[in-house]
Amino acid sequence: MAGSNTERVTRSATSDKDESLIQKMAGSNTERVTRSATSDKDESLIQKIIERVLISPLFLEKLTSSLTEKLAVQDGHIKVCTEKVELLENKYQDLNNKLESLEQYSRKNNLRIFGVPKVEGEHTESTVIKLVKDKLNISISPNDIDCCHRLNEKEGQYPPKHIYEIIWENDENIND
Repeated sequence: MAGSNTERVTRSATSDKDESLIQKMAGSNTERVTRSATSDKDESLIQKIIERVLISPLFLEKLTSSLTEKLAVQDGHIKVCTEKVELLENKYQDLNNKLESLEQYSRKNNLRIFGVPKVEGEHTESTVIKLVKDKLNISISPNDIDCCHRLNEKEGQYPPKHIYEIIWENDENIND
């Protein structure tokens, strides 16, 4: 009999625990269902509010006004940037023209001579002095030549070219 009482108490305790666990689980599920229903109601309510706000004339007017103001500001920035680009393009063109003029001016004393055969180990300065003396009957000295060199030959180009920068600018230095 004592064994049977112990068994009943144990069964009773076990069933109380099971029942308690079942109630907790049921309560938890009920709570989830309630939360889910509340969440669905909230989402539905939020969706309705959003729809009303979006179709509201006042909201649309304020949105349009705000976007128009921001667009005007951006248009102003674009206009300023466009003006800067135009200014820089003009400045670039002016500088490019000045550079070209300077390059032309720096070449004004250059003399190009074509058809001078290439000789191994030549000294171009003495070659040009001799050439000018023999062909043009003009005496020049090494002091009259600032620099003297052959131009790079392009493949298949003949005859090779020399370029010389002559220091004198008028015929006063020419000795007959």
